[in-house]
Amino acid sequence: MFSKIFTVLVSRKLWVLFAVLIAVAVAVVGVAVSRSIANKREEARNAEIAKIVILIDNRSDNSAIAAIEAARVTWGESSQLYFLEARANRHVDKPEDFYRLVEKSLAAGWDSKQIAHEMELMKVQLSESPMSKEAYDRVLASELAPYRENADALFKAYSLQWNKDALASIVTNCEKIAPNEKYLALCYQGRIAQINNATLVAVKLLNESIEANKNFVPAWISLGECNLVQKKYVDAVVCYSEAAKLDPGNHDALVGLAYTYVAADKMPEAQKTLVELNADKDTNTQLSKMLARVYVETENEDKALEILTKYHQSWPVDIEVNTMLASIYQLKGDDKQADMHSALAEKHQARKDSVARLFQEAMLNHRNVPVRIELGSILLDYISREDGVKFLKQALFLDANQLHALNRLQQYYSTVGNQYQAEVYRERFAKVK
Repeated sequence: MFSKIFTVLVSRKLWVLFAVLIAVAVAVVGVAVSRSIANKREEARNAEIAKIVILIDNRSDNSAIAAIEAARVTWGESSQLYFLEARANRHVDKPEDFYRLVEKSLAAGWDSKQIAHEMELMKVQLSESPMSKEAYDRVLASELAPYRENADALFKAYSLQWNKDALASIVTNCEKIAPNEKYLALCYQGRIAQINNATLVAVKLLNESIEANKNFVPAWISLGECNLVQKKYVDAVVCYSEAAKLDPGNHDALVGLAYTYVAADKMPEAQKTLVELNADKDTNTQLSKMLARVYVETENEDKALEILTKYHQSWPVDIEVNTMLASIYQLKGDDKQADMHSALAEKHQARKDSVARLFQEAMLNHRNVPVRIELGSILLDYISREDGVKFLKQALFLDANQLHALNRLQQYYSTVGNQYQAEVYRERFAKVK
């Protein structure tokens, strides 16, 4: 009897032990499976991040921003995603979004040194201060960002300043620091050739850059610009379209397409592209004037009148706008309005005639600050706001303490509703004054 009880107890203990062993085995397998799932999830996330980085490196920034939004849905928010989105927004000149995302990235724990470097690059890009040799060397020597990031910011700064020696040094450093990324040096060499009006040389170099990396958006856009200058409209459309395909919504690519379609007298295509650029809603730009011209060409004077009237309300002395308004009112039989706008256009014609002389002086002496301010002011007031802003910023690159240039830029950005930039120049004006 006792032997039977002992046998039962032993058998029960074995079952208990067996049950414990099974539980441990299940737990171990569960942990292994969980780790495997976590590892696969991390690998998938890292692969997605790597794709986003490649998009940003190739300047497919709108595509990168869309990919970041998709990654957030899958993986949730992270300091790295905030940082990458900030980089993409810096490339597409959206400073408000850039600084907002930088703050989020910093708060979420991203490397403060990398963030500080990105902020320095943004400053260079926005022309918020003259580009001193110290700033150049500091940006150039940084190991916190790929060289292409530094080179791009420096190129924008020095092409604005027309500093050819500095531009040449960017190419030299590209070849030295990034020898395996030949497309970079080739693209910058091509863009420098563009600046020097050596279009055929530029085309050769840009084609070589594209052969080395078919996904590098800036090379396609620059090649499109060269083809447009040579009146090779079909080739220009191909280049701009490729850039827009690589980076849907790319502003420079769409603007290039719009200019090309207008030059090629393809008004329906031009109209579609300009509407995509919101030229019918944002009526304070050169693009809105272009869309008005397209509407006039396609005999849609009412839409042209609507755009030009809004433009005229914010900037009444623009010569081209007044000339077009006079023409439209004449067609409509409103002689009073036609005469008024003709008189306004003629009143400032002398200023338009002086632009060619001032432009020639500016080209002969790249460090002539007063000429740049006068030229920028005339362009800003009467001909092209975008070109006027460019020359005023060039003047500030050469001399950061020019009160007139600072005041004009502050007024311009206030008028067009860009309060961020208006405040930047208001603060700079106050400091200098």
